[in-house]
Amino acid sequence: MAPTPKELEDQNRMLQQYLAFARDDASQQKMQYEEARETLRDRLAMAALAGLLGSPASFVGEWVDLARDAYAIADAMLQARNAR
Repeated sequence: MAPTPKELEDQNRMLQQYLAFARDDASQQKMQYEEARETLRDRLAMAALAGLLGSPASFVGEWVDLARDAYAIADAMLQARNAR
């Protein structure tokens, strides 16, 4: 039995909604990936953090201070790199 025009309209509407959802989902996943991508600054901060953690005797304070220091070192490295 062939679908009625109303059934075809309903199927078409559901398909359009699904495709819109799939497009939105794909673009949202792309945005999340781009936000999660690490930058050169992040990599430099990771290297600085590894160095800071390698000498715990020089660290006195909170963990958030250590992270802040790592990014400050990364910023200094980027400034030196750009000053060449």
